[in-house]
Amino acid sequence: MTTDSAGLPPNGYPHEPLDLWEAVISSSGLTMEVTRLASILILMVSATSGPVSAADADGSTTCPQNVVTPETPAPGERTLLLDEAGACMHAGQPVQAIALFSELIRIDPRDAFSYMNRGTVRIAVGEIESGMDDYNAALNLRPDLMEAWYNRGNVALLHLHRFQDAIGDFSEAIRLKSDFAPAYCGRGFARMQLGQYDGALADYNQGVECDPKQAYCHFNRANLYLITGEYQKAIVDFTAALNKSPADALTLSKRGQAYEGLGQREQALADYRAALQLDPKLESAKEGIGRLGGGGG
Repeated sequence: MTTDSAGLPPNGYPHEPLDLWEAVISSSGLTMEVTRLASILILMVSATSGPVSAADADGSTTCPQNVVTPETPAPGERTLLLDEAGACMHAGQPVQAIALFSELIRIDPRDAFSYMNRGTVRIAVGEIESGMDDYNAALNLRPDLMEAWYNRGNVALLHLHRFQDAIGDFSEAIRLKSDFAPAYCGRGFARMQLGQYDGALADYNQGVECDPKQAYCHFNRANLYLITGEYQKAIVDFTAALNKSPADALTLSKRGQAYEGLGQREQALADYRAALQLDPKLESAKEGIGRLGGGGG
């Protein structure tokens, strides 16, 4: 099975959640060659987040045992460090970003946001175990941190293939933010790997309902329809995704597969060829043309 790029670029806003670089999802061990999420991992670098409280709602401490009393940051220091960390991420300097988040944690060991951010950067550079440790630390401090549940679920899903764990984490993210479409799509993809197609479809439907303007919701549901052989429904969703992102080679190739499933050879070839025009290395489009005897043109 080939691997295609999910093609999720950074959104470019340093004080909003970020997509981390181009997300390429390995097909190894997964039912589909690729899935799409709005943000594979979320990086929170908002200087307005404020310091993390050391107490739960009931007043009990949530900081780890034997931690030092946090220093009080100088006025504006946290903001400057967050701004610098965000700049490092945009510049593709993850090592420097990790160091800056580590400094924020040194200043305040109860800063759950910095644990989550450092974990996100570590995951992005392949430090999976350390990244998961940071997510766990963030959630121990702030079990209401929806983004950390979502991120940890993605790591369980895409890196560790622990699909049931991923479902649990995405479910917690949904409990905290019931209209967060990416968590529904992530949970749907995890359920699809376990053969829970009805549950996956319900999640994808909810994702579309929560965020109908985004191509990824339709793309994911269309992929499920390909598996279940509901090719006309897949075409409808792939077309909706293309209406929102018309220059997407992978979606064109996938729609070509749906047309091929219906026996509509010319439409399938048109999509495969259009996909190759956009991405000459796209193996699924090359293979489709080969199956249909359409040559290289």
